[in-house]
Amino acid sequence: MSFEIKDKDLLGRIGKLKTQSGTVETPLLFPVINPSIQLVPPQKLKDIFGFEAVITNAYILKKRFENKPVEQGLHKFLGFDGALMTDSGAYQILVYGEVEVNQPEIVEYQEQIGSDIATILDIPTGWKITQEQATKTVKETIKRAKAFFKTKTRDDILWVGPVQGGRHLDLVAKSAAEMSKLPFQIHALGSPTEVMENYRFDVLTNMILTAKKNLPPERPLHLFGAGHPFMFSRLLRLSSLRAVRTRKQVHDRKRHMATQRTRLLPLPMPKMRKHHTPRSHGKNAERTRNISRRTQPLRLHRRAKTRKTSHKRRQTLGTRRNENPRTPSPIHRPKKTEKPPRLHRKTQPNRQKKRTILLQLRWLSSPPSQPLQKTHARTLFPT
Repeated sequence: MSFEIKDKDLLGRIGKLKTQSGTVETPLLFPVINPSIQLVPPQKLKDIFGFEAVITNAYILKKRFENKPVEQGLHKFLGFDGALMTDSGAYQILVYGEVEVNQPEIVEYQEQIGSDIATILDIPTGWKITQEQATKTVKETIKRAKAFFKTKTRDDILWVGPVQGGRHLDLVAKSAAEMSKLPFQIHALGSPTEVMENYRFDVLTNMILTAKKNLPPERPLHLFGAGHPFMFSRLLRLSSLRAVRTRKQVHDRKRHMATQRTRLLPLPMPKMRKHHTPRSHGKNAERTRNISRRTQPLRLHRRAKTRKTSHKRRQTLGTRRNENPRTPSPIHRPKKTEKPPRLHRKTQPNRQKKRTILLQLRWLSSPPSQPLQKTHARTLFPT
């Protein structure tokens, strides 16, 4: 089991990661699988959408299913034959403050269920905590990481060494430097969820760059919980490529993304795109494309004409302002003289009165067996 870099551009890397269940290609998206609620079966994610790996939570498995995943094995329990990664319950610590398990127990449980990629029980750094509290989370995570190697029993599992520190970049650098000294196969940057919820993408970028400066370049980097699609292009350039977690994105190797050096890096994109793009949906796809091609010159002509008119108008207004300084700006134009509102035909008294009289006469002259119809009134007495 190793990580082999095939190509790179900017800080992005294309590589192959070998696990006990097979080799996966990076960059890679990990759909989050809730073992209690599976809206889409995991195997369907691989067969239809092409996902090579998924991630689930070992703490939820242990708490709700206990020994059932141990007896069946995690791959059979979830019905997935690709690479499986498990989280240890650190996110539950971030949300609820604590979990009902300790690190030796969750490490042993991940070994028993047969995870391909597993995580130690680290202490996440929240968004609103102080420097002192963040320092405690970093120290405790480093302490648990060092103690972990005394308790683990399997060497065929890829273990993740989390980097904590949150928005405190000095602590992120310290945590990454200490983790790089330990023999983890993969590293992960923790606590980006609350950073993204506060829309501080500049802080997240600095966190990733600070961690990468202090981590070995030959080890892949995992980014916990950053599954929003609009972050993918930035994460490609920052090389947080291997495990960007998401729930809805699926990939297609035919799609690529161009970096600033105009080289192409494969970007996971949805195969369902061809089924949901309006121009390529339905039986009239070719007709729609042909219409679009034929009307393109007209659209470009109208756009150029509009720009030319706007430019000419701006020049005219500018000349007028130069000749007469008291001429108001086009933003504050004088209001046009308003015309008196035209009354609706139903509200005009003379027509309404005339129409009522004619309808009454028509009703009086019609036979009793033939009631008056509105269509007759409209035909005979138009207004």
